[in-house]
Order: sequence, then structure tokens, then C-alpha cells
Amino acid sequence: MAENTVIGILQSEFPDFSILSEESPAVTRDSQFTWVIDPLDGTNNYVHGVPFICVSIGLAFGREAIMGVIYDPVRKELFTARKGRGASVNGTPISIAHRTTIKEAFLGVDLGYDADKGKAMLEFLRVPWPDVGGFRLMGSAALGLTYVACGRLDAYIHPCLYPWDVAAAIALVEESGGRITDWQGQPATIESRFIFAANDTLHGEFLKLIQSQSQPRFKGI
Repeated sequence: MAENTVIGILQSEFPDFSILSEESPAVTRDSQFTWVIDPLDGTNNYVHGVPFICVSIGLAFGREAIMGVIYDPVRKELFTARKGRGASVNGTPISIAHRTTIKEAFLGVDLGYDADKGKAMLEFLRVPWPDVGGFRLMGSAALGLTYVACGRLDAYIHPCLYPWDVAAAIALVEESGGRITDWQGQPATIESRFIFAANDTLHGEFLKLIQSQSQPRFKGI
């Protein structure tokens, strides 16, 4: 099992760090450092043969994401980021796209597994349509956010995420020059559930739309 292999390596190299993984019980240590692991983000894509999946490993200090590693085994792309050190893919530096209008923006979205939030998300997407560059349902939040980091998407939005979905991707977006927050505009942490990422200009424009439409459709943001 891939997850067991990853956990085994990390425990061997960093025995004092805690571990939070999607598929296994949490390992709690007396440390502020926590490895946050998703051995396969995009499970439904994988099951149906859609080649958009990844392995996600993030390192958090408290609630702050400080390092991210995301591997796309289909394209053999290894995305890495470390706080203050920038972000890269296969060793080549990456950065966010610099389009500045919603009309140009190519937006990645996902609906999550909460039926009510998913329906509300579909309603929200009607607001900018058709005056937006395009939408794509990604099926992998970690890789969707990573595509913002490397400029393939201009923005990504999700209504219901978990630490293993975002820990690595937060570091990638921030270190590539992007802005990633919750829907109130607060900096994203590994505990943020409602996530939005883009460059500074688009982030501000889309956030206005998100906040104007999110109540009362979305509770608890």
C-alpha cells in the first residue's frame, strides 16, 4: 500500500513528527511538525480511468503549511515547494499566471462530497458564466490547486476540503506567487475548509463574487 510506504519512510527519517493521513489513524507526537498525506488524491478519477491524480505530502508547523510535494504519476511531474525557497516542477521554477480579468480567467472547481454544498456551488458558477474564460471540474483538489501554482489554471475554488487535500498545495500556491485563502479572505491553513486560490488581482475580483453569493447557501464559512 502506497500510504504505508510513505508513512514508513517518514517515520524512519523524522520519528518525532506527527502524521495526519486520509486513510490511516493519526500519529501524534510531541512536536509542532506534522506530515499531512494523501496517497491518492483524485480517487474517482483513478477508478474511472481519468488521468488526473496525484500523491500529496505536505509538512505543517502548527496549522501553517511550510512544505509541499505533489507527484503526478501520469505525467511524471514532481511539484515541490518550501517556505521562502520558491516552487518548481521537476526542478524548473514555476509561477502563477498573470491574467487579471474574470473574462480571461480559466477557473478550476470541484463540488466535494457534501450534496448541499455541491448544489450551491453549481448555482454560484452561474453568476460569472458566460463572462469567464472557462470552467473545469478537476476531480483532484490538490492537483487543481497545483495547476494554479504553475499557471495552467488562473484560479481554483472548492467548498469543502480537508488537511490532506490542501497541506502541500498551500505551500505550492504561496511559493509560486499566488494567494490562497478561505472564503473570508483569511490566509489558508491546513484546517481551512472553503478554499480559493488565484493571483492577487483575480483573487480580489472573484472573492467579491464568492462573498456576495455564499450566504445563505454556504454555512459555517
